[in-house]
Amino acid sequence: MAEFTIAVRFLHLAASLLPLGIFAFICLIGRPAAAKAGPPAQADFAEFERSQWRLLVGCLVFIFVSGLGAFILQAAAMSGRALAQTLTLETIGAVLATQYGKAWLLREVLLILLAGVTMLLLRRQRPSPLLLDAGFALAAAFVGTIALTGHAAAGEGALLILQLGADALHLLAAGTWLGRSSRLLCCLNGVTATMPFGQQS
Repeated sequence: MAEFTIAVRFLHLAASLLPLGIFAFICLIGRPAAAKAGPPAQADFAEFERSQWRLLVGCLVFIFVSGLGAFILQAAAMSGRALAQTLTLETIGAVLATQYGKAWLLREVLLILLAGVTMLLLRRQRPSPLLLDAGFALAAAFVGTIALTGHAAAGEGALLILQLGADALHLLAAGTWLGRSSRLLCCLNGVTATMPFGQQS
C-alpha cells in the first residue's frame, strides 16, 4: 500500500506542474516570439496554442482524479482504517479539518477556477492577455500551494513562513522549467516537421 500511495502522489505532483509550464511557455516565450515573427508565425502558433489548451483539459482531469485518490489514501493512513472503511462522512470530515485537508480543499478550488479559465481559452479564437494572465496566476498558485501539504507546513512562526516560501519557490521553479522545456520541445518538433527536408538540421 505504501508503494502505491507514493506512486499516486508522484503522478499527481508531476501532473500538477504541467499547467504552470504550459502557461509559462505560452505567455513568456511563445506569444512574444510569434508576435516578433509576424502574422504567419502567429497563425501557426495559435494552432499550437489551442492544442495546448486541449492537453491542459486532459491534464486537469487527471490531476483531479489523482488528487482525489491521494486524498483517500491519506485519509486511510491518518485513520488507520482500510480503504473501504475510510469512505465515511465522519472520517472524511475529520481529515478535511486537518492542515492537509484544508490545503487539499484550497487546491480543489484553484483547480476548478483553472478549469473554468481553460474552457474559456478553448472557446475563444483570440484569448485576451488578461485571461491568459489569470490562468497563469491560478496555475502558479496551484503549484505553490503544494507546499502546504508537505513537511514545510510543520513549522511555526517565522520558520514556517521561511519553509513554506522556500518550498513554494522551489516548486514554482521546477514547474516553470520542466513544463516550459517540454512545451518548447513540442513546439520545435512541430516546426521542424513542417520544414523542407533540406532545411532541417
